[in-house]
Amino acid sequence: MKNVNMNPDAKLSFLERFAYGIGDYAGNLVYSAISAFLLVYYTNVIGASAAAAASIIAISKFLDGISDLAMGYIVDHTHSKWGKARPWIARLCIPLAVCTVLMFSVPSAFAGKVQIAYMFLTYNLVSTIFYTGINVPYATMQGLMTMNQYERGLLGNFRNLLATAGTMTINTVVLKMTGFFGGGDAYTQKGWTMTFVVLMIVFIVLNMFMFFVCQERVHEESAEGGQNQVSFIKGLEGLFKINTGC
Repeated sequence: MKNVNMNPDAKLSFLERFAYGIGDYAGNLVYSAISAFLLVYYTNVIGASAAAAASIIAISKFLDGISDLAMGYIVDHTHSKWGKARPWIARLCIPLAVCTVLMFSVPSAFAGKVQIAYMFLTYNLVSTIFYTGINVPYATMQGLMTMNQYERGLLGNFRNLLATAGTMTINTVVLKMTGFFGGGDAYTQKGWTMTFVVLMIVFIVLNMFMFFVCQERVHEESAEGGQNQVSFIKGLEGLFKINTGC
């Protein structure tokens, strides 16, 4: 972007505020889909038991709490030309989108323990690894875009408003889309896979829009520079290790 005001106390443009809020709209295309429809998909589409599906989600919530701490550490030790938080948005939005499609595409040939293992793996790749890997940096960006408290408050307002819009979008369109792609049947595997292919393309586009429009202006005053830089590969290794206990 040209002529960007990089003053740490900068007043942000409407476009940049909106772009930041779009990040939570995009995030809710994943989060709200999990909250509202994952159990429906597991039980009504692939025929998994409700008890097994609920157990997978419950166990994974514990791992998710650990990964939040891990990602916070990774962001704190990231130094790049894009800042501390923004690079993780660009790095992880595609892996998150792909894994979300896989989560809603359990192969029909899988049954029993194999099916449960697939469900556990894909759910944790989405929720514990990649969603955390985007959501923690996204939340951090609010304090890195400007030190102006009024602007930070506006960013929070845009975020809350567009997060609600994302939830409403998911609640409104998912079953309509699965029915459309499923030839009138809202509970076919093809319908769910195609629905999330479309939604995740939108997710990637919105995250990249946010990445290119938003700027990090608040930098820590440190002589260490890039000595503690965390690369993409090292960051992923850290998230996987903290969640597997390796």
